[in-house]
Amino acid sequence: MSFLVKGGITQLILFFIIVIPFAYYLYLMRKGKKLPEMRDFPPLKALDDGIDRCLEMGRPFLYVMGMMATVRGEFAGGVIAVLSLLRVLARRCFEKNVRVIVVPGGAADETVPMLDTLLKESALEIGKPE
Repeated sequence: MSFLVKGGITQLILFFIIVIPFAYYLYLMRKGKKLPEMRDFPPLKALDDGIDRCLEMGRPFLYVMGMMATVRGEFAGGVIAVLSLLRVLARRCFEKNVRVIVVPGGAADETVPMLDTLLKESALEIGKPE
């Protein structure tokens, strides 16, 4: 992986555009200075409202991963993002004592062990190992 190839000046400039802010904020974090506030993400707030609605109705929270839930190939990045979102939502469900039902999708044989581990770890993080 060489940045110094003929005609690669654009890639080098983009590399520095990405690395310099990252290094700056890493420096600020190490110094203990206050970082800029992250804004709220409205769709995640809507999912919190959905979890609250499940709690009010006494129903479980249903999470569907989709049909292309394979961990290899072109859909791997999307599946990893879905698993990250599931970790956050499962933790919030466990905090509010809402049961979680996860539908693994098309490639259940690959994703079920990961889902099982992810849900167990989320429950352990908040102190409810059930």
